[in-house]
Amino acid sequence: MGWERGRFILFILILFFYAIFLVNEGNSLTLTPTLDSITPDSGRNDLVTKVTIKGTNFEQGANVSIFPASPYIIGSADTPGYAYDVYVSGGIAYIADYDSGLHIIDISIPSNPVLIGSVDTPGYAYGVRVSNSYAYVADGDAGLQVIDISTPNAPVIISSVNTPGQAHDIYLSDSYAYVADGDGGLVVIDISTPSTPKIVGSVDTPDEAYGVYVSDNYAYVGDQYSGLQVIDISTPSTPKIVGSVDTYGVVSDVYVSGRYAYVAAAYKGLYVIDISIPTRPRILGGITNYL
Repeated sequence: MGWERGRFILFILILFFYAIFLVNEGNSLTLTPTLDSITPDSGRNDLVTKVTIKGTNFEQGANVSIFPASPYIIGSADTPGYAYDVYVSGGIAYIADYDSGLHIIDISIPSNPVLIGSVDTPGYAYGVRVSNSYAYVADGDAGLQVIDISTPNAPVIISSVNTPGQAHDIYLSDSYAYVADGDGGLVVIDISTPSTPKIVGSVDTPDEAYGVYVSDNYAYVGDQYSGLQVIDISTPSTPKIVGSVDTYGVVSDVYVSGRYAYVAAAYKGLYVIDISIPTRPRILGGITNYL
């Protein structure tokens, strides 16, 4: 009796899978592709290369994406100074080149970047951001330099504003430039009229402000040996520190994405900080031996 019952169940299962086969026969059953070989097996990212792919279960007209096993250099352009920062916009890279000012490089062909323009600045170009036809350069002891880049091969400084410290980094948001100003803390500059920038607010930080990133109503400042400082900038004229977290090492730069701040701490590596509650940032992890 048990055997007969088992045979009946087996028969039902066979009918079930046969029904599935018939349904998929009319709806193209999806099978897992198996790759056997790619010829050639190397190439360049900037060139279109025809390849032959051999394998099984690939649908006709299937799209196949091939990625390099690891990043590699495909092009470079030397600059006369020390390239401290870069901002890319519209196929052009703007380089803050320390004692050589601002350099403008055409990167429309990534394998062959070409220097097309430059302008020296009075200080040391540490940071750069671009908005519309202007480049804003954090220029060390020379504060903020505003450069007309409407003609990229002939950039011209049109205005500047001295800051109390040493301008190391800059972030643009709305009509304001937020400058990490070394021992001058965070300086807020109104750039609504690029030809006449003016300081409208500032707040001192415990150490020296090296890096800055703005997200929503907060500026996240890398403050050398005092870690990450969170500053409320909802009123740009009266910024105030509302949170902080200590890190090891010299914090030199900050990048924010979503609820996380990524902090570069020089020889102590990278820290990942949860800023979902800006007034209470906390270290989640990182790549360092000093967590």
